[in-house]
Amino acid sequence: MGAVTAEQVVVIDIDGNQLEGEDVAPSERFIHTEIYRARPDVGGVIHTHQVLATVFGIVNRPILPILHVESPLVARGIPTFPSPELITTQELGRGVAEAMGDHPICHLRSHGIAAAAATLQEATLAVIHLERLARANLLAAQLGTPYVLPPEEIERIAGPMVGWNVRWAYYASLADDDYSGPANW
Repeated sequence: MGAVTAEQVVVIDIDGNQLEGEDVAPSERFIHTEIYRARPDVGGVIHTHQVLATVFGIVNRPILPILHVESPLVARGIPTFPSPELITTQELGRGVAEAMGDHPICHLRSHGIAAAAATLQEATLAVIHLERLARANLLAAQLGTPYVLPPEEIERIAGPMVGWNVRWAYYASLADDDYSGPANW
């Protein structure tokens, strides 16, 4: 598993201009900057190219709320940014932010996923949970008709759940153990 070192981290401003760092700023930095600009509630943005969740977006199939922990993430559906292009301009980044609206997740059609949350850890958990949901949806559909949690049930079970920090500690422990893949996530 690759890791980014402190020396590789760059600092950019809200307009995407590089302020610090030796490496070149990521070309898709505008996904991040424009979501931050549009969403004062956001303290962490993640962009991934995770396979299963991305494929659900490609075939325009909803990722259904079928797992108790993960279901609140998709209870309102997942909006889609309709272009597969790399998000290399502020204008495209603004389009992603507009498509995402106040949702925690957005499909980037035939490209990947963007997630936004109050913290970087929560945004990371969102992409992990989305991939778990996509995998569960795929498996459940192969076996039969999945039971979709209704909104009132999602609301009821969301209240007594443990906080994001407990889930973060769990996944961090997997990384610390040099965990080799998402098969059991």
